[in-house]
Amino acid sequence: KTGVLSDVRLPGFIRSYWLPYSNKVVSEFQDPAGISYRSFDYQTKATTTIGSDITAFAVSPDGRQVAYMKPIEDASALFISDSDGSAPRTLMTTRVREVRLDWPVKNTLSMASRRPDRAGTDLSAIGLDGTLTVMMSNRENLEYAWSPDGSRLLYSYFTPEEGVSLWYRETGSGLDIPLGLATSARKCAWHDNTMTITCGVPAKNSLGRDVPADRSATVDDIVTLNLTTGEQNRQYGGTSATLIGVIEPLVSSSGNYFVFTNLFDQRLYLFPL
Repeated sequence: KTGVLSDVRLPGFIRSYWLPYSNKVVSEFQDPAGISYRSFDYQTKATTTIGSDITAFAVSPDGRQVAYMKPIEDASALFISDSDGSAPRTLMTTRVREVRLDWPVKNTLSMASRRPDRAGTDLSAIGLDGTLTVMMSNRENLEYAWSPDGSRLLYSYFTPEEGVSLWYRETGSGLDIPLGLATSARKCAWHDNTMTITCGVPAKNSLGRDVPADRSATVDDIVTLNLTTGEQNRQYGGTSATLIGVIEPLVSSSGNYFVFTNLFDQRLYLFPL
């Protein structure tokens, strides 16, 4: 059954975040003063503004809280509030402006940030008491994706010696494991079992070691990898006539389908696994 969620124009609407285990949604808008976020409850029909001029945003795993970054004077502050914006508190302040927030597990956020004096990206864990722990530092072209349960981190980065390489980290042990795939983590999607990933992997010679930007257009094969056994299964590639460049991938909850946008024709593809 489908239905219209809103019959009112939403000027500046960008995207929405459904909050787990609730009838609420948080939506992102482009306002004259910058990016703002608003909470809407489909049961009570109540709308509240979480904040404006927000530069980074994340939802807690249980959907009860949100985190957001916004500028204050010559710095930025990280706030946590209830999902409707109530009861906000400052978690920390930083002078770093280019930030990405994620909330992979209940008591820990992650923050990717870049300093103006260097090209690489830092990735840090932030406890709910404001404690900051650097997970990796100054990684060029760092891309990453947390597993659904937050227990594993898939990531990629570039070095002049190796080109783009894909890794994963067990967050409990801190052990970093190379996966032997020359692809970006943003071309990969986790299966719900958190033991398997499916990725678009640049075909041979489509991404040279002298090309630092893994954002370049590449012709991709589709590869499924079991992180426990190391077994790889090439699902698509070789002599296929259709050029595939994987962007914005996801795996269905059943694990039976790989869904992605094809960079070359901008169409949405559903690929059986």
